[in-house]
Amino acid sequence: MPRTNDPVIIVKNLTVKFRYIVALEDVTFRIQRGKVLLLG
Repeated sequence: MPRTNDPVIIVKNLTVKFRYIVALEDVTFRIQRGKVLLLG
């Protein structure tokens, strides 16, 4: 059983969370840009 306080696991979890946040921001940005194109 790997320890939960293993630095490698912590880094991997942070990387996954960071990628998820970046992807989410990218999606919201594309939606906002799409709305601007539709309204414009």
